[in-house]
Amino acid sequence: MIREFLYKYYIDPIRYGQPYTLVDTLTYALILIAAVYIVYRGLRRYKIAVDDELVLATMPFVVLGGLLRVVEDTGMIASDFRFLLITPLIFFTIFAVAAVSLFLGKLAENAGFVARYSRVYGGAGIAACIVAGAALVWFGLTETKIALDVLAAILALASVSSLALWALLAYGAKWDYASNIFYKLLIFGHMLDASATSYGIEIHPI
Repeated sequence: MIREFLYKYYIDPIRYGQPYTLVDTLTYALILIAAVYIVYRGLRRYKIAVDDELVLATMPFVVLGGLLRVVEDTGMIASDFRFLLITPLIFFTIFAVAAVSLFLGKLAENAGFVARYSRVYGGAGIAACIVAGAALVWFGLTETKIALDVLAAILALASVSSLALWALLAYGAKWDYASNIFYKLLIFGHMLDASATSYGIEIHPI
């Protein structure tokens, strides 16, 4: 009975791309709340400040999530491990890697191995991004083609739309914090995602 329950509400929806249900949604919400609490307690215990350093070192893991999702989309992973890169499991995957890297970095700092924990934490995220990016480049060169014109078009759309939105917020709405580098990166990240989606669905020829 338990096996049937697990397959019905957790395994099959991920495996077959079924919509979320009340059961799995509440479960993931509870896991999120518990994870946030555990991280909060860990940050306090190890005296890790929630500041620009932490945010900057976390950004590579945000990029990693996107890269790994594309890795799964390519189909290069044929085993059941691919499900770890599908929503919502990919969030748990990235969270686990990031959390382990964060606290290992702090332990390394406390032991005197590194000057700042962010070097280990951010470095782990960057290294993972390089590996995932290299896998995608290899797939593009061996299995398909890398369309640099498409890349340029998407980056151009993202840059123009980001600049327009930033100018509207900074000069039109007079939001001073819009000039913060992290807010600019937030705007560009959203516009890059929107540009890639709109170009792929509406603009790029089939």
